[in-house]
Amino acid sequence: MGIVRTVQFVATLVVAGPMALAGLFHAFDGQYPQAAAFLAVALVVVLLSEYLYVRVTDGTVGRLRRLNPRRTRDD
Repeated sequence: MGIVRTVQFVATLVVAGPMALAGLFHAFDGQYPQAAAFLAVALVVVLLSEYLYVRVTDGTVGRLRRLNPRRTRDD
């Protein structure tokens, strides 16, 4: 993982972590619908972040490759 990717992943965990913990605490208290909701939202945040990261980086790298293809010179 590069530094940018690591920072992005840590930021995602900073957002999703408390939601997952809230879900666990609700599950320990016996409030299962709320626990499931919190855990589902935390999971969606992580999955959406990963999906968007892959889409954005693939799109950006693909565009850059089309704009400036590597050409070999035959001397």
